[in-house]
Amino acid sequence: MPLLAALSGGSAGRALAYAAADAPGIWARVEPLLGREDWPAAHALADQMAGKAAEAAYGAFVDLVLWHLASRARAAPGDTARVAVYDALAAHFAQVDRAALDRRHGVLGAFMLLHKAQ
Repeated sequence: MPLLAALSGGSAGRALAYAAADAPGIWARVEPLLGREDWPAAHALADQMAGKAAEAAYGAFVDLVLWHLASRARAAPGDTARVAVYDALAAHFAQVDRAALDRRHGVLGAFMLLHKAQ
């Protein structure tokens, strides 16, 4: 899968981990939400990322969102707005992790930051 290869940076082990976390399925739910506000769908995704059993899925979600933003920033050198959004999201995810916040709010906060930046 091209998504797994791109996301894993060519690492077979990471690609397998992303496959086990269903990164392609998560991306299929995330990608449509990047360009439009659909809060019921965002809440459903956030609910999927909550709980101890969803730790790998949440990690894949974080990596997918940051990978997407990094890819867009690389495609448009000099676009500092994209870099600023990436930095804000990276800080948001780090805060969620550092403070052991509910991942559900981590997902919803990420979408709020993304939509605010549009």
